[in-house]
Amino acid sequence: VHSTKQDLKKQNVYDISSELNKIGYFEDVKIYLISLANLTPPYDKLIAENKEQERLIKKYENDMKTKKEKSNKHFVLLIKDKKFTALIDTGFLHTQDSLIKALKQTNTNASDIDYLILSHGHKDHLGGILKDNKNIFSKAKLIIDEKEYTWLKESKDDLVRKSVEAFAEPIFLKDENEFLQGNSVKISSKKAYGHTPGHRIFLINEQKKQDLNIFFIADLIHTSLQVKNPDISIQYDYDKDLARKTRKKFAKEFESVYNNIIIGSHSPSIIHFNK
Repeated sequence: VHSTKQDLKKQNVYDISSELNKIGYFEDVKIYLISLANLTPPYDKLIAENKEQERLIKKYENDMKTKKEKSNKHFVLLIKDKKFTALIDTGFLHTQDSLIKALKQTNTNASDIDYLILSHGHKDHLGGILKDNKNIFSKAKLIIDEKEYTWLKESKDDLVRKSVEAFAEPIFLKDENEFLQGNSVKISSKKAYGHTPGHRIFLINEQKKQDLNIFFIADLIHTSLQVKNPDISIQYDYDKDLARKTRKKFAKEFESVYNNIIIGSHSPSIIHFNK
């Protein structure tokens, strides 16, 4: 099994579906990967639990400083099917203008979104919901893990709590079956608990072809170092032991399935796993 990275050529809006159309996939749907910012990977937040991890983290830090490693993007994902338009995550409050501008590049307004899917409730994922205390996704239904929603409703942070309260009746992800069936695509979810109590990752498949998987893994990893070293934890994780187990579980799963496209919220590019 090997992995490769696809250069995004500094684009803020990358049309994944157009590239996949060339090999016969996702011909009747538009899937856009939107980068809201370029960020320095948080190598200073990685946790070394032994000498080898300490060595790996130090090397990664040096590679970042000498630009041998690429900076992270801050990704959200837009899916435009004939039956619905869905957005996975929204970014920070301070990147909201960048999100609105990027959506317009795809001929989409915030008010066009039918479903807003939240991987989890950290402010770099739900921060783009409110503008002047009003929900910019006025038509959207919120899709979220029920554990995550309960946790966020109890938050003492006004932005976090008000962001989820801005939606009347959320749709809860209680299992791992498909939760959105479009004309051309289906979207399903997998529990990836640990980073937060109800952190989720998402799988986008064609209705007709099942041999290409697009995974949006949100904050399963925060640095490229964790792709090959899932044992390395980060300070941001709510339950570090559970998050580590979750990373290791999905690392094995991704390698066992042929033809995966893996997209993290905080990764330098698209990661491919091919058997």
